[in-house]
Order: sequence, then structure tokens, then C-alpha cells
Amino acid sequence: MKQYEEKYKEIFRYLSLGISKNEISKLLKTSRNTIRKVENAVESLRLTWNDASSMTSEEFANKLFPKSTDDNDNLQPKPDCEMMYLELQRPGVNKMLLWQEYSNEVRAAGKIPLQYSQFCNYFNQYIEKNKATMHFDHKVAERIEVDWAGTTVPIVDELTGEVSKGYLFVATLPYSQYTYVELMCDIKQENWINAHVNMFEYFGGTTPLLIPDNLKTGVIKHPKNDDAILNKCYQEMGDYYDVAIVPTLVKSPKGKPSVEGSW
Repeated sequence: MKQYEEKYKEIFRYLSLGISKNEISKLLKTSRNTIRKVENAVESLRLTWNDASSMTSEEFANKLFPKSTDDNDNLQPKPDCEMMYLELQRPGVNKMLLWQEYSNEVRAAGKIPLQYSQFCNYFNQYIEKNKATMHFDHKVAERIEVDWAGTTVPIVDELTGEVSKGYLFVATLPYSQYTYVELMCDIKQENWINAHVNMFEYFGGTTPLLIPDNLKTGVIKHPKNDDAILNKCYQEMGDYYDVAIVPTLVKSPKGKPSVEGSW
């Protein structure tokens, strides 16, 4: 049994305890894509932790992902296209990133991965075959997209008449386009965090995903094809509310089209 397969049961145990994917990723030193792959497989099989607790790690891994009996597939495993389809709807995820992760897992299993062109062709064939039943619509209460509006608003002091700049914090639930807007006197970290707290209170709860832009008040850096490194205060806020903070790709407003269209 390969090392990465041994983590599947631990991933499910942590998920069943309600631990966030960000935290599981840190604890087990595994990618969020792998965590989602396990989560999707568990949901598909309708497994509970009571079902899984008595299994060995190897039995659990085989239950989620049965070994193929096809000789060619054993030699050169095919990617999980359903998982790819779901992952590609997340901001910052692309085929190259998924191919790199697939290749690493296949090589770790002592097998030969598909070349990138073969990988893409295989996935494209899957999409073509299944496109009639596939929808890229937003899911209800899946994510909140947040950003500062691109324009400022003048704030006039009633006593002195002095005019200063006001900044609009905008948050949108993509499925319903339900939007929260708050006027702030600056875009520093304290107001950024406070706006989130007020937003959660206004919406009456949180969502699994929070999609911000790559602002310095929230993101230290976001390397290409890698996870963003969040500001400590912003990460702590995400952990407190148990939301996964997934910044968009750098210079990629399409990662949060709903909030970009709100201002």
C-alpha cells in the first residue's frame, strides 16, 4: 500500500470531526484536492465514520477507489474525471495543476502517468460524453465572493464639510446574487476583518468557501500553480469561522465573477 493511500482514512476521520479542509491539509501535509477526492468518494458511497472505523487503511482505500482489473489501466492509471470536473470549478485550479498532482500520485504508486496532452484528451472525451448531464452552475450556499469595490465614495463630514475617501467592501452569494455592502474609511486589515465579521452576521452564517482577491490585507503571496499563503490574522479568522479561504489566481477577476459584477 502506498503512503498517500494511508492518509485516506485519516482524512475521512478528520472530516467526520468537522475539521476544516485547510486544517486537514496542514495536519496531514496533503493537498486540498486529495481531501476533496476522498470527500466526494465517501459521499458517493454514502459511508459514515462508523462504517469506516473498523476497516484497515488499505481496506478503506480499496473501498473508495477499487483497483482496476484492466491490465492497461494498472500499468497507466487514468485520471478521475468526475473529481477533475468538480475541482476545475474552483478558482485557481487548472488542468496543469491537476495533471501535476495526478502524475505525482501515479509515480508514487510505481506506475506511468499519462502525458499532459493524453491527460487533457481523456478528460475532454469524458466531458463530451457526459456534457448533457453536466452543469457549471453555482451551488446554493457554497461560497461567498468578497472584494473592495473598484471605485471610492466621497464621505462628507457634516460638521466641517471636509471630504474624505470611502471604500466599499462588497460580498456576494453567487447562486442568489444576494449582496452585502459596507462603507469603510480605509482598506487596512482591521476594517477588512471587521467587514467579514459583519458580513457573516448579515448573511446569518458562513459558507464552506470564501473567495477573496489577492489583497495584501489577506494574502501574503500566491505563487503560480500553488496554494496562496494567507496573512496570519486572515487565516485565523477563517479557522475561527471554519471556512476555507481560496484566493483567486493572481490577475484573474474571472475567479469571482459575481462580486466583480456587483460594483
